[in-house]
Amino acid sequence: MPALMSTVNDISIGTPALPELAEFGFPLKVVVHIDCLSCTTRPLEPIRDLFRRNDILNVVASEDYDVYTSFAAENPTSKVLFSTPAFAKRVNAAFGPRVYVYDANGRLQYLQRVPSDVGTVLDESNR
Repeated sequence: MPALMSTVNDISIGTPALPELAEFGFPLKVVVHIDCLSCTTRPLEPIRDLFRRNDILNVVASEDYDVYTSFAAENPTSKVLFSTPAFAKRVNAAFGPRVYVYDANGRLQYLQRVPSDVGTVLDESNR
């Protein structure tokens, strides 16, 4: 992703969700993926695990969809939105995967601040 993206430019709590997310209904947990998985040496299993869950929406905003497409095909009940890097810019996905939680009114309730928190918030039952 472009170096211009930084958590300094994060969207504010209370910001309305982008229109593309509305079709999935609210409340909604969203994970935005921006990395090229075929270009990385990091373990893919944690990403695959996100696609195994049907309680979150995985938004793929990477220029390379190949690995993400196979994860989605392995898990036909998962919710996936294939988008563009422009989507990532609009929500300021400064790293990926990044978690966004929207309330019943479609407003941002939680924004993941550091990369290591991805699993923590998704497993909290009160979100």
